[in-house]
Amino acid sequence: MAGCKALRDIGFTGYMAYECGISGDDKDAALKRSLEYMRECIRKAQG
Repeated sequence: MAGCKALRDIGFTGYMAYECGISGDDKDAALKRSLEYMRECIRKAQG
């Protein structure tokens, strides 16, 4: 979340790439959880 806050603090409004090394048997579920986590970090950083 610190990275998202830092981007907000400098006024970043562009795009960012998201890379994720997924492990486990259910890769679809793992990717979904990972994206949910990132979205929550971004929401919290927005205040």
